Amino acid sequence: MKFEGLEPKIIEPLVMNEQYQHPAFPKPAQNGIKIWRYMDISKFEWLIENQRLFMSVAYKLGDPLEGTEPTGNDLWWNNQSRNATTDRQKQIIKANQEKLSKFGSVFREHYYVSCWHINENENNRMWCEYTQSKDSVAIQTNYKTLRALLPKYVEIGVVRYIDYNNESLPSLNMFEYITHKHVDFCFERELRAVAFRSPVKEFDSDCFDQNLFEKEDSSQFRVFAPKIDIKALVCGITFHPEASNSFKREIIDISERNSLVVPNNSLFDINNDQ
Repeated sequence: MKFEGLEPKIIEPLVMNEQYQHPAFPKPAQNGIKIWRYMDISKFEWLIENQRLFMSVAYKLGDPLEGTEPTGNDLWWNNQSRNATTDRQKQIIKANQEKLSKFGSVFREHYYVSCWHINENENNRMWCEYTQSKDSVAIQTNYKTLRALLPKYVEIGVVRYIDYNNESLPSLNMFEYITHKHVDFCFERELRAVAFRSPVKEFDSDCFDQNLFEKEDSSQFRVFAPKIDIKALVCGITFHPEASNSFKREIIDISERNSLVVPNNSLFDINNDQ
């Protein structure tokens, strides 16, 4: 779609990397960088049982700003309008702003997201924020592995954090809506995989539809869940620091039955259950 009378905003490289798989999805500094996903037992069992990566629709992630347009974008548009030299240019700018805002609202319901925490070590705050019970685990993999295992049309990149009240997105690319979060969430250090169904038939749209699921009694509940090689994905499993011994036995048993790696903090006193 053509937009008239605008100077495009430029995406500056925010991470050290030679290439971007997509301008709105900057890659992490190293392909082998460790990433974590913290989860309760129900989510871990679902992952293992179904051999699929659960990717929630964006507006179900819990953050009301997820996938929305920052208020700070208005500042950029207002500046464009002030610099316009004719009423016609101002009308074009206003029309373009309204179109993009409308697209953003519609697209929000069609982004499917899997969130990972970038860190060499486990993070106590992530346990608190993203698990409901002490009987929980974090699985580890790395960017290169996750990228290789997911379909090519699933984009993966580092989330960037901005003040949604005062800062604007770096470009007019619609994927910027789903690759930015409010600065309050910067502790997450998130690497994000995003699936979005392309309207172009040649871009694996049939494959996409095969991995899109709805609840039988509710078409509003949708998830994207591509098949994934769990053995290749899971490079490590870590228990919650206060996990019970009975829970640890359960996870070790699941791991052994499915030929997964042994949890890397699995040592405990079998005679002294918590």
